[in-house]
Amino acid sequence: MRALSALFLVFAFVIFGAAPALANVMVLPIRVSFGPRDRTQAVTVFNNSDTTNTYRLDWKYIRLQEGAGMAEIPETQVPPGPRVPDMVRIAPRQIVIPAKSKQVVRLSLRRPADLPDGEYRAYLSITQLADQSSLPSTIPGQKGVGIHLGVNITLNVPVLVKQGAGTASGKLGKVEFIPPSPRTANRPALSVEILRQPGVFSPYGRVNVIWQKQDGASVVVGFVENAYIYPEIERRQYSCLLYTSDAADE
Repeated sequence: MRALSALFLVFAFVIFGAAPALANVMVLPIRVSFGPRDRTQAVTVFNNSDTTNTYRLDWKYIRLQEGAGMAEIPETQVPPGPRVPDMVRIAPRQIVIPAKSKQVVRLSLRRPADLPDGEYRAYLSITQLADQSSLPSTIPGQKGVGIHLGVNITLNVPVLVKQGAGTASGKLGKVEFIPPSPRTANRPALSVEILRQPGVFSPYGRVNVIWQKQDGASVVVGFVENAYIYPEIERRQYSCLLYTSDAADE
């Protein structure tokens, strides 16, 4: 490729339509943002499995780490101050969803009158509880030891409460080409670094990789949805797979 540029677009209040999916559970939207005038939001939980499942909803605190990692924070280590769980009510807190069905969960915000300007964040934790119906029954007089593993599946959706006026901005840092390999599904890719810039709110948007043709036309050859960076880190790294294009051979 002769000319390749990456363009980072920042949207302060955009919610993308893609959803995180794990096994047979999916959640929409993938990010909930209460703007300064918002009072209610909704999250839809989809049970795509062939069985009826129970889901429990609660709050977690999670921090980003430099690069692309995340780490859960014990509630005792959360800095003091206004907290999203104290402001946002979840209803209902536990749901039972039949197979191939969905359930809407309402989030209601009670914004304190003296809430300082800024951005507040916690994670809505949606846990699909392990199916207990498959546990083997105990037979009287039967000897021996058995092991049964049940797995709780959890999805974490960031919930942000924004107070006051402010801006969100970010910019591109280092961009490196990654040759095709099994790690990139044998496709070329880019390693893209996003740098946080001063601002009240966190930048959130989409990274587009644009191929500039010799005739001046532009073609999008790769993108990263749901690109963001939160205040606890200064930089965040994403890998962007590139599409093959006839334009690349010109």
